[in-house]
Amino acid sequence: MPNQAFGPPAQQSVRLLYDSTLWSGLAASGVLFVPADVNSVFRAIQANPSQFGVTLGVGAVGPATPSACIAPAGVTSAWGVLCAPQTDGKRHGGAGEPTAEQTRLFADDLHLSAAGQQIMVDYYRNLLLAPVQMSLLAESPVKARAGMIAAMEPDPDLAAPARRERF
Repeated sequence: MPNQAFGPPAQQSVRLLYDSTLWSGLAASGVLFVPADVNSVFRAIQANPSQFGVTLGVGAVGPATPSACIAPAGVTSAWGVLCAPQTDGKRHGGAGEPTAEQTRLFADDLHLSAAGQQIMVDYYRNLLLAPVQMSLLAESPVKARAGMIAAMEPDPDLAAPARRERF
């Protein structure tokens, strides 16, 4: 369950209140869930965008990054859907750089670009897989020792057939 506290300060406080209320209610009801701290991910991206493969620029759209798509005249919010590449390679929403979906965090003022979505997918995937991967760490020494013992013991299938007695 993500907490989406990016955006203007007024929106941040409302989103954080909503998320904390939701998470408290779920926990009180005994619902198992994985809380996702999306706000920390956005702060990490803002602190070191090149580590995430995005560039931050000067602009008013999204948290410190211009959007991948330029808003068409008369559209004030959520214009990313209008900027899908067309068969002629152009975008309805305005001239954006051809690789903007891979280099910008947001597609418009509300929605993540392809790069932003991939960052979030990786984050959610790691949240879910980390406990499984951590549990495998305890198996590593056991498997390594078993492999060493097996390497030192002769292979019974390769040994000369033992004489068997019949009773």
